[in-house]
Amino acid sequence: MKKSTIFIINLILLFQFGWTEQFTNKSVLRNEFLNCSNNFRISDILQNIEGGSFYTIGGYTYNLVFNGLNAYQHQNFSLYIDDHKISRGLLGNKNINSLPINLNSIDSVTIINTPLLYKGNFENNGIIRIYTNSDHSNEQNFYFKNRLMLGSETKDSGPYQYTRYQSPNVDKIGADYSSVLGYKIGDQSALVNLHWRQNIYTDWSINKRLTNLNSKRDWPMLIEYGGAVQLKGSFFDNNYSLLLSHVDANRMYYFFEPAGHEFPLNYLSNYFGVSIDRNLNPNFDFNINLKYESESINKLMQEKAVANYWALENFNATFELLSKEPGYIQSLGGGLQYTSLLSSRGRMQDRFIPNMYLKFHFEPDLVDHISISQLFKFYRNNVYENYGINIIKRFNPDNKLELMLASSRDIMPLNSYWYWNDKGYLFERQQINYNTETFSRNQKYNGDITWTKNINEELSVKLSILARYFENYPYRHQTFNLNKDKFTFSSPEIYYNAVDGFVKGFKAIFNWRPLPAIHSSLDFTILDPLSQDQFFTDAWHKIPTKIVNYKIFFKPASSFSLQFNLHHNSKTIWHEFENISGIEYFSTFKENFIYSHKLPGINRMDIKMQKLLLNRSLALNLFLKNISNQRIYYHPVGAAFDMSMYFGIEYNF
Repeated sequence: MKKSTIFIINLILLFQFGWTEQFTNKSVLRNEFLNCSNNFRISDILQNIEGGSFYTIGGYTYNLVFNGLNAYQHQNFSLYIDDHKISRGLLGNKNINSLPINLNSIDSVTIINTPLLYKGNFENNGIIRIYTNSDHSNEQNFYFKNRLMLGSETKDSGPYQYTRYQSPNVDKIGADYSSVLGYKIGDQSALVNLHWRQNIYTDWSINKRLTNLNSKRDWPMLIEYGGAVQLKGSFFDNNYSLLLSHVDANRMYYFFEPAGHEFPLNYLSNYFGVSIDRNLNPNFDFNINLKYESESINKLMQEKAVANYWALENFNATFELLSKEPGYIQSLGGGLQYTSLLSSRGRMQDRFIPNMYLKFHFEPDLVDHISISQLFKFYRNNVYENYGINIIKRFNPDNKLELMLASSRDIMPLNSYWYWNDKGYLFERQQINYNTETFSRNQKYNGDITWTKNINEELSVKLSILARYFENYPYRHQTFNLNKDKFTFSSPEIYYNAVDGFVKGFKAIFNWRPLPAIHSSLDFTILDPLSQDQFFTDAWHKIPTKIVNYKIFFKPASSFSLQFNLHHNSKTIWHEFENISGIEYFSTFKENFIYSHKLPGINRMDIKMQKLLLNRSLALNLFLKNISNQRIYYHPVGAAFDMSMYFGIEYNF
């Protein structure tokens, strides 16, 4: 599409309509749901995102897509803990399990799956915002929560078959321990999170690569510990929120795609952020957000494929002036971002990136039971440039029709491996044949039509049609081959920055509560890529075209609950692994295990039981995942997830 055409379309969108974060398409996972869900780690929350899909190789680092905003290669969605944006990423990949908070400190989770301007940041690829219970109104002045979870697979005999360690139940998943200390006096609150986690790699589909990389350790295992301190309250008519955190992951076996195998890394992250809001008068507000964040990697092996030391530092400051009048809101905002990279090969600094935005939000009352909300918005810096349109017609409190259109231009995020390569910082990679094109901005157009209807007090329906058009979409192309000596994969790597394509989709969500003790929900999503460009189609074939989730919550008593989950993913195709399809990676006297670039569809059923004792201060949890005992694969060279059993105990006082 010509630049002049893009400019005209953006200009029309800018001066006719806008979008508002107040009515964006979002879903909320509330405290009651999270307490009853079969969550072992924070990543299990991803399985409850409407229309969401993920893949994992080793069971600890997850890649996520939702609502068709991006493919797996681009983990550009944003993570928020209360008011704080956490730019957590390992060479461009988000890892929600490395967040410094714990499941027993989460009050609710909001997933916003449309582009919007949020907290002074342009969010083009969706948001996952986690609300903690640091200021929960029904908590005591002082509380202490402890949680211990243990898990084990029950089918796969693991890498110790035919040895003296052989056991029918040897595939341990690891332990997850967390403590939460909360304190509240008036409007001042404090929350302290501490955690210690294990992730044990015993599946042969990845264990063979890990033992070749680190032969001294016959049981590769990640151990992570960390914590966070949160303070909230007010002083001199200012509301503030402060977050300070540290996470240390020892021997994280990270699959680095350009190299085609895992690397054992020490991963450290630190965060300090403060958010301050001040109400100057009934019609005028001011807020400011400051944060410093760092991530660093130390490699624990001699083989060179990535930098031995890698540290990324981000500093970000934003402000907003907000004026409120009957019928409309206007605001002016801006900010400054600075990023630097330090490694064993030297320091590279990125320039300061300023940004600025304007918003005008109109919500006139036309006639009874009908309202229209419009927002004019412009946002630009050296990374993003976007315009948008959103029209919300609310016919009555139980019936809402929403239209969202957005246009945006952006480049790769600053924590991306590809961004720093394009800047001239070349990672050590003797085994990688690397070619690249010059980065340029890519254009994305989003469209959503959503209709929501409360049929009655027991049943509600939400239907959505979505469309996505990508222009100059960045795509990394590889064709992996097997190195039989080390059982790792290698591939020439080419970066394409001129891939175009279209994605259309449909979502249906039904919530039904036939009885006070029973709550069920069904969400169904279809995503279909359309493009003449084979690279674009290949990227989206890795995402299931059909995703179905059905959940039933049964709570016959206040101290006992049951949850049933039925989950379906359609089959996926990973074209870059065609050359290794059919290669055997492990065999037993019963069957042979082979790699395949075509992953079969997933049909998984999970069950959880929870019993509360000692006046609800003690909770016993038992849940089973994949009770049909299939060998479920989320990635062609990743682990197989068989039937798993988890046991947990929580004690609160």
